[in-house]
Amino acid sequence: MVNSIEVTSRDEFIETCSDVEDNPVSDDRIGAAYDVWMEYQETKDSKQFFIVIPEWLSSQEFDARRPFLLGEIEFDDDSKGAVLYKGLQMIDVSIIEMDAYDWVDIDDVLEEADISDTNDYIDEPGMMWVPRSLSTVFEHR
Repeated sequence: MVNSIEVTSRDEFIETCSDVEDNPVSDDRIGAAYDVWMEYQETKDSKQFFIVIPEWLSSQEFDARRPFLLGEIEFDDDSKGAVLYKGLQMIDVSIIEMDAYDWVDIDDVLEEADISDTNDYIDEPGMMWVPRSLSTVFEHR
């Protein structure tokens, strides 16, 4: 099972995510990322995880600065070095940094992660293997 950090509130998420090494957003703005996560999760029938990956990895995979992902676990085996996520959505971190989340629609903040054109092992948009060692995963309880 994915090693996730459980959070139960916005304040707990802000405190915990602020300590994540790969978090590029300041403490006073990270709450908006939580708001996006909760709003998106309300529209889904399944549990959505909040995944933080290094900016260099998001730039390499998506050609964009998208270190925050939302997704559902498709395959998770502890003996594997990565977790396969489906339905992955990338959060536009610039909207979070500019404190503009309240002024835009959720569809303007999220974009489906699609590496199907550039990856030999993924042929479906929204799916991606995310290395365990390069990700911090949050789960809302």
